Amino acid sequence: MSKRWSKLQKRLYNLMDPKINFQIHCALYEMNSNDGYHGNKLPRYFITIGKKIVFDYPKDFDTNKSYESTAYPWLTDMSEISDVIEEYIQCPESGILHDFEDDKWEITEILRVCDRRIGKRRLRELENTITNEVLLEIIERRIHTG
Repeated sequence: MSKRWSKLQKRLYNLMDPKINFQIHCALYEMNSNDGYHGNKLPRYFITIGKKIVFDYPKDFDTNKSYESTAYPWLTDMSEISDVIEEYIQCPESGILHDFEDDKWEITEILRVCDRRIGKRRLRELENTITNEVLLEIIERRIHTG
């Protein structure tokens, strides 16, 4: 990863609304390959809000879609997800509603809904563009508990 995970995680937590209990984790799991090699590590990124998992990579994603059958997509996606998170953190407040070009996982949609820099007016704007029921619940909670 381009930044040490715990530092990136801490910087992201500083942007999140503490009332919604946002947590993001990156874990590595040892994985045996068909050739007997034991050095591969499978990353798992997951985001919880309260006790609900709202993002779970690679479980919720088709990792075979755009990769060769012999490739491990997780090797590149791991750092790319971290890069998207870094880009989000670095983005000025005025730009956080724009599309993040490299975000093929739609993780920034979750970050926006949880970001304390986004107030009620902009949350209402987001509410009109989001279809994920869990994220809509978070928007409602943030608007009404302000």
